[in-house]
Amino acid sequence: MRILLRLLSIICLTGLLLTACNPVKREDPRLDFTTILPEELRAKEVVRLDTDNDGHQEWVLFYQYDVIEGETGRQFSPIAAVVYNADAPKGIKRPPVIQPYPLKPPGESYLGEHQCRVRMADVISQNDGLEVVVESVDASGLVTDAAIFTWRGDEEAGAGSPGYKCLGFFRSNGGVKVEKDRVTAQERSEERSQLAIRRIYQPHNGSYLDQNDQLRPPVESSVEFAFGKPKDVLNSPYPEKIVLAFYKDINTDTALEYLSEAARQRLERGELDLGSPWPRNRIDKALVRTLRYLPPSPGSSETQVSIRVSFKSGTEESTVVELVWVLVQEKGLWKMDRSIRSSQ
Repeated sequence: MRILLRLLSIICLTGLLLTACNPVKREDPRLDFTTILPEELRAKEVVRLDTDNDGHQEWVLFYQYDVIEGETGRQFSPIAAVVYNADAPKGIKRPPVIQPYPLKPPGESYLGEHQCRVRMADVISQNDGLEVVVESVDASGLVTDAAIFTWRGDEEAGAGSPGYKCLGFFRSNGGVKVEKDRVTAQERSEERSQLAIRRIYQPHNGSYLDQNDQLRPPVESSVEFAFGKPKDVLNSPYPEKIVLAFYKDINTDTALEYLSEAARQRLERGELDLGSPWPRNRIDKALVRTLRYLPPSPGSSETQVSIRVSFKSGTEESTVVELVWVLVQEKGLWKMDRSIRSSQ
């Protein structure tokens, strides 16, 4: 019995020695960057992404500042972001230094107000690697802000310090869409017919910003239906919607449905001025630049819509023409009857 107890003691002692020499490996706890912020900043989320295209993931921390207290107010506190990167010299075996690199839009603007998300995408083909795309999404799921960044290391930074350079920043209450070499932003106008100004941007020399970090002008601008053309637009009580729908469908047979009977006859005779230097079958696209409803005189059965419009045919684009359309009621519906050049 004594021999058995002694044998068990030896086995246990051996086990303890082996455990001391070879401790059980435990999973390293995640670095929690949400706990290092000062009290006046509120951490929102940490996302792991390879933001500098070096094959290693960084930590993207979103946080709120200038916090408005209360649940409602907190939803509209501005959001910023910083990337924490584990910098370690190549070939040197020593603990890395965690460096913070802020994602700053031009003018120290905020990235969003409600909820931000980040992704890596090739959105500027002229540049090498993927860009960092930060998008702000409102409560309805609409992207209202978008920023594009790229990493600039020691060599690329030149005289500046390493960090993330902003290549584009867009803010619009009607939605922002970032695609490859194209950003579309819609700005809703404060009027009754749910229209928006749609601006299309393209990068130049690898950036949407100029040398002064100002957004370059759009390559195309036009009035659009903010949420798409309604199915029953012919029944719309708003004459300006009829005129816009006509120019969106100008090279199709649908366009004829927006015209009065008299206007169709004028069109067949070539007497209806649409503003285009080309016939309808040569028009690829009409760009309505401005659209304004002119209230009718008391007792009048006619109303007017003023527009500025240009046309595209192949690689050609016409000059902008100003027209005033007169609309009349036919069977209870607004119909485009005749147009008047503003110069007339």
